[in-house]
Amino acid sequence: LKRINLPNPIYSCYTTPVTSLLINEQRLYQYSNIDCEIDVIQNDVVIDCGVGWGDTAIYFASKTGKDGAVYSFDILNEGLEALNEQLKINPSIKNITPELYALSDIDDEDVFISKPSPGAHISSSDTGNTIKTITIDSYANRNNLRSIDFIKMDIEGSEVKALKGAEKTIKKYKPKLAISIYHKWDDLREIPNVINSLRDDYSFYLDCTTGFGGEAVLYCK
Repeated sequence: LKRINLPNPIYSCYTTPVTSLLINEQRLYQYSNIDCEIDVIQNDVVIDCGVGWGDTAIYFASKTGKDGAVYSFDILNEGLEALNEQLKINPSIKNITPELYALSDIDDEDVFISKPSPGAHISSSDTGNTIKTITIDSYANRNNLRSIDFIKMDIEGSEVKALKGAEKTIKKYKPKLAISIYHKWDDLREIPNVINSLRDDYSFYLDCTTGFGGEAVLYCK
C-alpha cells in the first residue's frame, strides 16, 4: 500500500495503485452516464459492507461530510485495525463507525470464517474462528439510523444473504446500491433478481473495472 493525498475532498489514505486509479477516474463505487449518476454525496448515511484496507471507508466518509455517516462492517479484526490506521492519518474524519459483524439474513447466528486475508469469507467448514451475524434491517433499527442512502457490498459471496437482510431498509429508503457481482458463478443472475424482488422500481447499471470480469459492480438507483 502507498499513501496518497487527495485535494477534493481533502483526505489521505493508504491504498493500492488500482484503487488510487479508480479514485482519480471517479469510478470507485461511483457510476455515471448521460442519464444517471450514482455516488456518495454530502450528508449521505452509508452502509459499507466489507472494510478491506479501510481506504474505501475513508473515501466515503470524506465525501459524505461531517453531517453524514459511514457504518463499516467486516468479519475480521484485522480489517477494523486497518481502518483504524487510516483514521490515524485523518484525524478530522469522525463520522465512521466500525462494526465487527457478518452481514446476513439472520441475526445472532455464529458462523465460521476463513483465515485472515483480503479474500476472507464465511466458511461452510469448521475453521475454529466464528463471528456473529446481523442483518442491516436489525442494525438500522437498533441504532436508530435516520436513513440509509447508499449501500456498498464487497463481502466475498455473502451479498445475496446480506441483501435479503436489508429488505425493510431497501423497501423504506430505496438507497443507492453498489453491489459486487462476481464472487459466485450465478451472481449476475441472482443478485438483480433479489433486488428486484425487494423493489421493482430500481434501474440497473453494470460496470467492470477489469478486462476479465473481476471487480464487476452492479449499480442501482
